[in-house]
Amino acid sequence: MTTRTLNGVKCPNCGTEITLDDVLAQQFREENEARVAALAKHAEEQAHQHAALEMQYIQAQLAEERNKRIEAQEAELELRLKETRLDERERELDLEVLRRTQKAVDEQTDLRLREKDKTITDLQTKLDEAKRVALQGSMQRQGEVLELDIEEQLGHLFPYDLIAEVPKGKRGADIVHTVRNHTMRECGAIVWEMKNTKHWQASWIDKAKQDRRAAGAKLAAIISVALPPEIAEFGRIDGVWVTSLRTWPALALALREQLIDVAGAQVAAAGKHDNAELLYDYIAGSEFKGRIETLVEAFKALLAQLDHERAAMERLWREREKQIKRLMFSTAQIVGDIRGITGPEMLPMPVLELNGGAA
Repeated sequence: MTTRTLNGVKCPNCGTEITLDDVLAQQFREENEARVAALAKHAEEQAHQHAALEMQYIQAQLAEERNKRIEAQEAELELRLKETRLDERERELDLEVLRRTQKAVDEQTDLRLREKDKTITDLQTKLDEAKRVALQGSMQRQGEVLELDIEEQLGHLFPYDLIAEVPKGKRGADIVHTVRNHTMRECGAIVWEMKNTKHWQASWIDKAKQDRRAAGAKLAAIISVALPPEIAEFGRIDGVWVTSLRTWPALALALREQLIDVAGAQVAAAGKHDNAELLYDYIAGSEFKGRIETLVEAFKALLAQLDHERAAMERLWREREKQIKRLMFSTAQIVGDIRGITGPEMLPMPVLELNGGAA
């Protein structure tokens, strides 16, 4: 291949002669680069035009949507205005009707209010009566429960005595307690009255005295939740013993013992009128009262000591039970450790098995 050269033309950088092919190649490259740049510019212009068209389309859609929304809002506003005008007309009509019928309604309302007030008054009267009956029934039921409880406890304390409940509706005390000695000889009676209310009433004393005379009893006692101010737990008022729910068993024991002692003395003095009067004076006197109070205080002290001992023993039993359980647990752990070492060769211990040693 023959290389065409340009006479006297050299490269200014390397000093070699420049051929015609080099010139053509350089010219081709420049034309190609210009063509590529023109294509790129055209493509960029096309992209800009396309983006501008897209933007115009989107803006047109947004404008259309905005116009539709404005039209819808205007239509809704117009509809609401129409509804408001209709509501106003309806209210005007209703107000007119109300104005026309207000007088008649007022008269009917006034009549109904008077009828309602009368109905409320009648209902309030019936309600007050029902409350009074319910309260009376509740207090009566509470008294009956207390009476049954006292009667049951008297039967347990004195199994040989006669404990008679006075039937409901019959005048008299709640319980008539006839005391017997070891020979089953009757030694006198005690009438018991139970009061399960919040406030003490002085009239109960006279009632208890009447019940004692009606039953032919020698002593009368009131067991009450509420006590008079001058009595802390038990005492005697005008010949009637008054006691709380806490101390009545001790008072019952003391009164019973005194009746047995007095009955024995009466038997020994049978036929002697003077001795009988002395015995009556003794029962009604302060000496008998003092002895009863002494016995009740002794019974209270014994009961308190018994409660203290019972609490101490229960505490001791609980401590011993915990110690025994800890000892059994430690023993079971030791046996388990040994069995883990020796394996099945160790003899079984039924007392430590799940069945508790049962056969």
